[in-house]
Parts: sequence; structure tokens; C-alpha cells
Amino acid sequence: MSCHQIGEAMNSVVNTVFKLYDANELSKKTAITLIKSLKNGVNYCDGNEYEAVESVSKCRCGRCLKILKPGVDRIYYLVGLSSNDFLKISDREDVAYENLCVECTDSVLNEYFHDENAGQKYRDMRDESDPGDSEVEEY
Repeated sequence: MSCHQIGEAMNSVVNTVFKLYDANELSKKTAITLIKSLKNGVNYCDGNEYEAVESVSKCRCGRCLKILKPGVDRIYYLVGLSSNDFLKISDREDVAYENLCVECTDSVLNEYFHDENAGQKYRDMRDESDPGDSEVEEY
């Protein structure tokens, strides 16, 4: 049985990190480091890492941290990768969480797989298998 309260608590702190980041009081690197630490913090109470970023995972990119626009932008959760690939990308210093905008999906996957079309292939696969999953929600 998982402890959802720890995830919800960490999520409130993630929101504070983004408020400070948006006010230019934190660098992107510091914000990413803090968010990764908050995701990891849920493990101290048998929580779920995704809950720590639940309020932002469908409206902000986990790499460039930009706010995405519903109906305009798309966001891709890297669930279609093997567990090994997913974990290696999750561990990157420049990725706070695994929901990425189009540009970051392409950049990260193209670099990781040494294939300039890897990101596009992944996005096409996700759009075909679950078209609504990449929709951005209001921030």
C-alpha cells in the first residue's frame, strides 16, 4: 500500500520550486536538482514518484521547464521506452521528470539513441497508440 500523502506533500513543494524558478529566484539547474530530490523523497514513505510532479507533469516540460499551452503544445511521457532506457534518461542531470515537450523529446531521444529521427519516431508511436495522452492541460 503506498502513501499518497507524501506524494501530495512533495507536489506542493514542487509547485513552490516552480514559483521561485518563474520569479528568477532559482536557476534551471537548481530547480531540476530540487525537483529530482523531491521525487526521490517520496521513497522514504513508500510513495509514488509521479505524485511529486503530478500538478505540473501535463503542463510543463520536465527538461526545459517551460509552461506549455493547451491546444498548441504537446507533451510526451517516456513510457514507451524499455525500463533500462527510461531509467537512464530519468537519471540525466538535465531532466527533472519524464514528461517532455516536443523539442526536448526530440533532443533527448535523438542524442540518447544516436539517431536524428528517434524523437520523431517515438512521438509518432505515442500519438498513434494513445492520441489523447500527449494533450497539454492548463497550468
